[in-house]
Amino acid sequence: MALLALAGLSLVAAPSEATGQTPDEAIDCLGPVEDAEPGSPDWAELNAANAYCARERDRDKPAHRALDRTAPADAYREPSRHDDVRFRYDTTTIGGLDAEVYRPCAAGSCPDLPAGLETFEPPYPAVVVFHGGAANSSLYWWASQPLAEAGYLVVAFD
Repeated sequence: MALLALAGLSLVAAPSEATGQTPDEAIDCLGPVEDAEPGSPDWAELNAANAYCARERDRDKPAHRALDRTAPADAYREPSRHDDVRFRYDTTTIGGLDAEVYRPCAAGSCPDLPAGLETFEPPYPAVVVFHGGAANSSLYWWASQPLAEAGYLVVAFD
């Protein structure tokens, strides 16, 4: 579910086969999302772009010289390193379950906010991340943190 929300936030329509462009040249995974009528050809292209953008971070990882090639998560996205910088981060217990809470930076709350990231004022739309099986919330840092950077409050249960 978080994957779909993240991908939906971070893309524009996929390229037409007629353009001859490669996905790297044609899909902007950071730009605004364009509207598309459900069931239309534009909607199908949007879904294809969703899938591309959702895989983009994983495809880029082997090229990053500083990352452990075997690590299941991006080492640079350890949330406590980015608390009050890219988003606000807390851990808590909700209903007996451990949870990570990511909040967007509000005006004045993140003094070292990188250029290009925005601040957001509450109330925030919310996303809840539940994993399954033997996973843990660190496997979803890649999804939870960009959602907070985009203005969403994220609660990731462990």
